[in-house]
Amino acid sequence: MAIYLEATMKLKKFFWTNEVIVSFLWMLFFVLVNFTNPNKAHPIIFFAFFILFFAALVGTWSLLELRIMVKMRGIERIRHTLLTALRHGVMVGIVVAGILFMRLFDILHLWQGMILVVAIMLLEAYFLTRKLPDIDTGV
Repeated sequence: MAIYLEATMKLKKFFWTNEVIVSFLWMLFFVLVNFTNPNKAHPIIFFAFFILFFAALVGTWSLLELRIMVKMRGIERIRHTLLTALRHGVMVGIVVAGILFMRLFDILHLWQGMILVVAIMLLEAYFLTRKLPDIDTGV
């Protein structure tokens, strides 16, 4: 019982810390969007836009998925759940930021967007079908 409570408290601290970081990233993103003129902006501003958007989206998606999965499965396999949620967040971030990036350069058409989504889906299929080593035994 004490180990469960200790793990729960560490998980709450983890969630709280990451929520603060993700909120700060979204705040920086919205400051960047509201206080820059895209017609006169330097390319570094566009780079910062995509990096901030990607990081905020990854953090938000990962936290939401992790919270849902912990409520559904419990905290027994938290390491696997955390890595899966982070992987899904990165994939969603790549798709959304990639589509915005292609739209910025006017190269986004239906087929290019679909190819990007299918490529990410195939990458996820690879991760779902590979055999993971057992965390406890290492084999």
